[in-house]
Amino acid sequence: MQRTRSVFKCPLLGDVCEMKENVLPSYEDVMKYYEWTRHQLKLLLETAKEPIFGEIADIVTSRAENIWQTASIPTVTQTRIVQMLKAYHLKCKNLLKSIKRFSPDKLNSFQQSSKILFDISACKCKEFAQCICPKDKKVPKPEHPFLTDQRTTRIMVISGIDVTATKNLQKTLKGKHERENRQNTSFSTSTLADLNVSTSSATSSESEKQESSMILNIIEKKIKKSTLNFPTLSKICDRYGVSDRAAAAIASSVLFDIGSDVEIIDRHKLRRERTKTREKIMENAAVTELLALYFDVRKDKTLKIDKKGGKCYRTMVVEERISLNQEPGSIYMGYVVPDVGTAKGIEAAITGFLLQKEVSQDKIMAIGCDGTNVNTGKYVGVIRLLEKRLQKPLQWIICLLHLNELPLRHMFLHLDGCTSGLNIGPQGKSLETCESCLLKNLNASKVKCYQKWPKI
Repeated sequence: MQRTRSVFKCPLLGDVCEMKENVLPSYEDVMKYYEWTRHQLKLLLETAKEPIFGEIADIVTSRAENIWQTASIPTVTQTRIVQMLKAYHLKCKNLLKSIKRFSPDKLNSFQQSSKILFDISACKCKEFAQCICPKDKKVPKPEHPFLTDQRTTRIMVISGIDVTATKNLQKTLKGKHERENRQNTSFSTSTLADLNVSTSSATSSESEKQESSMILNIIEKKIKKSTLNFPTLSKICDRYGVSDRAAAAIASSVLFDIGSDVEIIDRHKLRRERTKTREKIMENAAVTELLALYFDVRKDKTLKIDKKGGKCYRTMVVEERISLNQEPGSIYMGYVVPDVGTAKGIEAAITGFLLQKEVSQDKIMAIGCDGTNVNTGKYVGVIRLLEKRLQKPLQWIICLLHLNELPLRHMFLHLDGCTSGLNIGPQGKSLETCESCLLKNLNASKVKCYQKWPKI
């Protein structure tokens, strides 16, 4: 079958082509290369069947990621790149359905908006001087002007290999490896020297023996300090929300009071230890099959950084977090933050978490939570929505402590009324002088309370 040039033309973006290697790709470049790859795969297969999205996306995202790596800019994960491509591809697909109703101005505005950068950089900061990204995600300082240009005017291009910069980078890496090797071998060489001193101690003087013992003590202290871990301290700090600086100061003062050899705990070491402990807990919490799911909602204060006019401001935000546990065994699985606090938002957040962790929901039999209306609603409660999604009934395990609170709370509201601050009802005020009240008056008030109690 003969193919014409119109087959290789996109109605939205024009002629399809390969991706340029000397500039970072825009959305237009990515979609043109997507269509070009789709046609090439169709020619190779020699069938009328269209290639699937996953096959094309793997080729397109790999090519785009290689170009960004050539520019020495760290990128997001492969999964995130595929998600960005899928979202824009779906947008183009929906626009194609109604392209006949497009006005020329609307089509022209879409083409102009597609020329912006397909930004897969791990650092999204607009002001690099105020970047707060981790070290492995920061954009190298020499690449700041290039990435700024690609996000705005897109005039600069990727040139060949910079020999001077490459030599400097190799020299830096070589020095780093040499420093690590010297640190690893420092203890072994000093230990061997001390052993030689101890073997010749029979012919050495008393001063030399004392000097060798002092060296051994110093080495032992250094080894103790370098191999000291704080897993329990890390868990307690996370449980009570203690900062790294405050926890390091408290722990160091305790060690000083008990006369320990290790007198100072660095807050940076404690921060690394807390990160390591969290990762171990989450590794142990790996769940493949779920039998019973327990969830509970808690509002926590979270520190966030907002950007306003090129400046960063720290704000304290109250977030609603849902902790998830597996039963039996009470294994902590993690937590999710729903977009909205409704039953649908909570159910969507829990389901998305289980799908992301690749947890099988086929064997789930029970679900446990508090007895609030959001969770146990008859038609749109969280449990009911989960049953609809799983298409099977679940065993409801509702907390009885919350259930037992409700009758007592309603009774006090009926007898004493609502309380606000220091304003309390008549029954609460009578508690202050209850010791001086006569028995007769108490009986009268008791009868009066019974008369107020509603009939059931």
